[in-house]
Amino acid sequence: MSIEHSFGGNPEKQLNFSERKPTSEEAIFFDALYQETASIKPANWNEYQATYPISKIDKDRASIRETQTQFETYSGEGSEAVTRLITAGVDQHNWLKPSNSDWDTYVDIANRFDDVFRGTDLIVVLHNKKTNEEIPIAIDTTTSEKYLPNKIAKTNQDIKHGNLRNLEYYISPVTDKVVGRKEAVAIVASYPRALLTELALQYKHIGEKIFSDPTINLEHWLRAEIIRQIESQLQVIKTEAHNHRDATRMTNLLLQTHELLQPTSPAFNKKEATD
Repeated sequence: MSIEHSFGGNPEKQLNFSERKPTSEEAIFFDALYQETASIKPANWNEYQATYPISKIDKDRASIRETQTQFETYSGEGSEAVTRLITAGVDQHNWLKPSNSDWDTYVDIANRFDDVFRGTDLIVVLHNKKTNEEIPIAIDTTTSEKYLPNKIAKTNQDIKHGNLRNLEYYISPVTDKVVGRKEAVAIVASYPRALLTELALQYKHIGEKIFSDPTINLEHWLRAEIIRQIESQLQVIKTEAHNHRDATRMTNLLLQTHELLQPTSPAFNKKEATD
């Protein structure tokens, strides 16, 4: 299976290697990631017809097509590989598992509308098995460090206006039920292309052990990055959005996610975060 075929399975999305073609090791690695996660894909648009009018769905799909060329140029090379890397890690290798046994973790590929217009490539969901509460973490992946500051700034600007990440086409990966609009914690997962190239070389020698090898520690990278960005977002609320009517709601969701992913770290004091 070629890399073009692997990531061309979605007719609305093609993998963009604008700067250079993947090396042979990268092509093998990326194909392996796709094959491991091929069953995880966005729902068919028809599944949303009970939630949204067909006119809205058609309009949103037309907006995607109109934005396609510009978006693919901006998205940068390799982000789909990082998306598939994280998806495989969570789905197959127990990444981001909460220490609280009442909770487990699911993952899904975001709908194309949420990808293009909500900056979300995949969604990691923390799920409470007793209450069925779901906390989505909307992850925007990139291998281009030059776009990272803008992506972080966009998230911070949304927070100042009382929003985390408002998904439009959310389907619960736990129940497979269409939810539609859903608030999520917003995270940017940046994994530089040079490191991705090194990872492909390591995959050639140790295969799937890259997901759990303590010398590579990919899961630690992702968990630490989510925690770091949550703490940064809490600081934005504290310093620039504490008077917003939605400050407490945003703070509590971020704190809960922070606690589930790093329960042994010093927790933010709710009062300090909102004062």
